[in-house]
Amino acid sequence: MIRHRYYIGTLTRDGASVSDEQRAKVKAQLCEVYGGYTVYATSGAWSDHGTVKVEPSEVYEELADRRPVDPANLAALLATLASQTCVLWTEETVNGGFAP
Repeated sequence: MIRHRYYIGTLTRDGASVSDEQRAKVKAQLCEVYGGYTVYATSGAWSDHGTVKVEPSEVYEELADRRPVDPANLAALLATLASQTCVLWTEETVNGGFAP
């Protein structure tokens, strides 16, 4: 099983909040590619020349038996849909399954 995660900021590259319409487009794209997703609200922080910057974000996680698309290409599309400078993506093989 392969787990994909896409980290999408809740602010656009212009500093506005990602709209409900933009989120709906992201979610529709993930459902089209993977058939579903789980989303987590989170925040990230980094140092920018000595200043700590914090950004709220959402992590969209999908589990799939295969790699239906190139995750880098999908991340680029999601960045466009949500007006992001970039979207971080990760991919890893995991063990798991559904119990009764």
